[in-house]
Amino acid sequence: MRRTGYLIDMDGVIYRENHLIPGAVEFVQALSISGTPFPFSYEQLGSHAEDLAVRLKHLGIHGISARHFYTSALNTADFLSETDPTAQCLSSVKAES
Repeated sequence: MRRTGYLIDMDGVIYRENHLIPGAVEFVQALSISGTPFPFSYEQLGSHAEDLAVRLKHLGIHGISARHFYTSALNTADFLSETDPTAQCLSSVKAES
């Protein structure tokens, strides 16, 4: 089965600083309407998917939830589970001081 979708980087593609890139709202709306998968890729330390969804809403992109975000850590876990189902992942989380 062939799956088509977009893995979208956020900074510089959807927004720059606190401003949407022209056409970003229309692009995300078109993907939503067509049912095309489009997780957002992010690596902002200290950011949570829920916070990023709220940020996009404030910028004018609505209908985004935490499930729309994907990190390199999630990608690594998916890759390992697909290539070696017996692999186990350990994640390290830095506690706030």
